[in-house]
Amino acid sequence: MTSKPSSVAIVGGGIMGLATAFYLRRLGVAATVYERGEPGNEQSTRALGYVRCQGRHKAEIALAVAANKMWPGLSGELQADLEYVREGNLVVAETEADEARLLRSAEAARAHGLSTRAVDRAEIAGISPRLAGPWRSGIFTAEDGHAAPAKATDAFAQAARRNGAAIKTCLGVRRIAMEDGRAVGVVTDAGSERADAVLAVAGISTNFLLKPLGWNLPIQTVRSSNAETVPQAPFTRTGVWTPYVSMRPRWDGSFAFGTGYRGTRLDHDVGAGTLAHLKHFLPLYIRNPRRPRMRFNRDFADNLRRRASARANAQPMAEPVVNAALAGERLVWAERFFPHLKPLALARAWSGRIDVTPDMIPIIGALGAPKGVYVAAGFCAHGLAISPVVGKSLAELIVTGRSEADLRPFRPERFREGDFADDPTAL
Repeated sequence: MTSKPSSVAIVGGGIMGLATAFYLRRLGVAATVYERGEPGNEQSTRALGYVRCQGRHKAEIALAVAANKMWPGLSGELQADLEYVREGNLVVAETEADEARLLRSAEAARAHGLSTRAVDRAEIAGISPRLAGPWRSGIFTAEDGHAAPAKATDAFAQAARRNGAAIKTCLGVRRIAMEDGRAVGVVTDAGSERADAVLAVAGISTNFLLKPLGWNLPIQTVRSSNAETVPQAPFTRTGVWTPYVSMRPRWDGSFAFGTGYRGTRLDHDVGAGTLAHLKHFLPLYIRNPRRPRMRFNRDFADNLRRRASARANAQPMAEPVVNAALAGERLVWAERFFPHLKPLALARAWSGRIDVTPDMIPIIGALGAPKGVYVAAGFCAHGLAISPVVGKSLAELIVTGRSEADLRPFRPERFREGDFADDPTAL
């Protein structure tokens, strides 16, 4: 942009959109967030809650490190309790193959300045004394931690409002308004609203906004089913990631748990776009043992309806289906690895849709054309951890044309250029 924008329309009220609104207001720019439902309800509040650098794609490590430096001061900055805990993240290996994979990941992390280190059985017992299992070894990153996704999302929303941002809920955006090759605002269910720039940060629905502008980003949707136990006597503050289940402790002794790192079981709800970008996703699918299971359910018809109508896409999505069998299976694993907690009982189970890219890192940046349009999508379930630095970087990029953090690895054009690859050292 040739001049500082005076107003920005943000399409998507998840944690990324809300964080960007907060930092835009810090830079003195008007920000309006448009959310078709309630803030964070569709994706952000459904995350598991890890704030980690460990196990990242090499291209994402620098961004994760920058975010990790922001998290300790974030509660004060946002004036809210985020349940942020910085007590490390432990990943354990059961087999020789697991061990080799974790060691490769640790080597890549150390090459990028992380403290990630290999730990043996005795060290595992010292880090997490109540953890049971046939663990050969593991890796540990002391500077990693976890937070409550719903609290963090709400904190950014409230802080953005206090600083003067407008957050319009239950108001969907049908399209980005254009004049002479430049974004000039958005067309909502209630009419047109002007803005100098538009940020499309609508998660799995981002492409619906960008396709009319000539962009069809390689984003697919998978569904993860997570759960939380009833409170127990607290005994650890360190997150544990096993081949079968990941477990995030909470302040009241309950655990949020989700997928493990080996044979990750996710669901893909088949839709009209399932075969889209096949050339981008097929190599990853073939190499990746964590292939999602194809499911036919109500999302198929809903996807067709949204692809056919901008008005339909402006409406909130239905609650995603919970894979109850997976949630129950993970509860069994949690009991096996923390046997002193038996019998564990579920307090709730939920499902969340995740926007994924072929290289498993997000798409962040300005579109080359049309002018005045920015995108942040495809966060591959990593969004919570990097939300502070992404929000800050997007605000800087929109206002000044550049950001302190290097966003080049995440540029939208990389797929057109063929300049992308998944990272086998990432977990």
